[in-house]
Amino acid sequence: MIIEIISLFFISLGCVMMFTAALGILRFSDIYMRLHASGKAGTGGTIALLAGVLIRSGFTEISGKIILIMVFILFTGPITAHAIARAAHVHSGATDEIPFHEVKAEEKKEDEEDDN
Repeated sequence: MIIEIISLFFISLGCVMMFTAALGILRFSDIYMRLHASGKAGTGGTIALLAGVLIRSGFTEISGKIILIMVFILFTGPITAHAIARAAHVHSGATDEIPFHEVKAEEKKEDEEDDN
């Protein structure tokens, strides 16, 4: 009985975290904020969800596979978010000589000039 409650808690926690990650992706406007929402909540939500499944299934032959999946997600989630953020940063045109916020300011000036 107590194992079912604990597993249900972790599964519910994982679902709530995944839902907040989805809301963050839809709500935030900047790619970096979207990556933060999806990276943190997505990885944590998946780990919590799989932990709940691991507790519910007990220690069987499936538990080894679940643990391997959890370790894989724990390592690849942040690496993927970092790779996407780096690609977005390189694509934005920001370099060591020109900081990122100045590139965005130049784009806003060009947009305002185009509107006039």
